[in-house]
Amino acid sequence: MKLVKIMIALVVLVIIVVAIGIGAVFMYIDSLARQGIERGATYALDVPTTLDSADVGVLSGTFKMNGLNVRNPDGFAADHFLDLGEGRVSVSLGTLRGDVVELPELALSDIDVHLERAKGKSNYKVILDNLKRFESGSPKEPNPDKEPGKEFVIRRVEIRNINAHVQMLPIGGDATKVDVTVPEIVLTDVGQGGVPMSQLVNVLTQAILESIVKMGGGVIPMDMLNDLQGQLASLDGLRGIGAEILGKDGKVLSQFGSISENLEKSAGEAAQKAGEALDDAV
Repeated sequence: MKLVKIMIALVVLVIIVVAIGIGAVFMYIDSLARQGIERGATYALDVPTTLDSADVGVLSGTFKMNGLNVRNPDGFAADHFLDLGEGRVSVSLGTLRGDVVELPELALSDIDVHLERAKGKSNYKVILDNLKRFESGSPKEPNPDKEPGKEFVIRRVEIRNINAHVQMLPIGGDATKVDVTVPEIVLTDVGQGGVPMSQLVNVLTQAILESIVKMGGGVIPMDMLNDLQGQLASLDGLRGIGAEILGKDGKVLSQFGSISENLEKSAGEAAQKAGEALDDAV
């Protein structure tokens, strides 16, 4: 009888140790995920980026994060350039062990963006200049573990409730601000072949800013709108990615890829029409 009690005690002890070990592993995974996102975003945007929390559902194949904060570049008034309320993602469990992780869907919500000009400079130009590093060879972010980092493919990205606050004059104050709201963006086939976290941040940032350009016509001052559009036109991060802006009713309001891609497409269509007209004339 005494032996039985000892065996039961040992089994209970093993269960407790295993439970503590599993809990520690799960906590470690959450910490690794948070650090990976912070490191990738900071490297891509070249401004300090922090994440309040990350929750990896190892068994359920899900991931949630809260409180992503991208600090404003130095010299600008707002405390952040971009703030993300919540993000969640589903993961194809079979790809977790490989170098390329496939994400069927990523959903981001409650995006708060500040666009400012001060002393002849703009915060969005600083951010986009930092992103231009990815236009030539997509550099890898530094990995302190000296191991190959994970790369990602996302089949569908949904970004909901984007609110942009545009500071029109360097004086500041509510009288010189306008707000632009984007109900939802949907992106498809992001990161074909696999891209690192920093490149994902690059693509998502460009998509958010391009949607603000699309919805900001007639609201954002024309010179500022043209400046932002010109900055985006020099980037190709959205090339080959399907992108739509949806209204609150789910209907498509606008479609876009990279602005440069759209210009090339428009030029090609114009040339084709001119050729058809010439054929008709002949």
